[in-house]
Amino acid sequence: MLPYWIDPGAQSNSFQQIKGNDSSGQIQLSIADLKGRLLYQNTEYVLGNTKRIPLSDLPALRPGVFIAKIVSGNQHSAVTFVISDP
Repeated sequence: MLPYWIDPGAQSNSFQQIKGNDSSGQIQLSIADLKGRLLYQNTEYVLGNTKRIPLSDLPALRPGVFIAKIVSGNQHSAVTFVISDP
């Protein structure tokens, strides 16, 4: 399993990957809604030195519940997250 979490800091507003086994920093990232509709996919997302995925890199998501899947090398993980009204 590839460990990562959603950073709770309001100013950082990002997913954060702790580690992966792909030294290039390249990951596969997909976001789906609970009905399984794929809303975003990037098979060549390159993480910077901070290992963060800024939410501003993703499409504008309406409030709701989503599933993020990250694949790095042969490690993968998925997490459910919520976007709420401000």
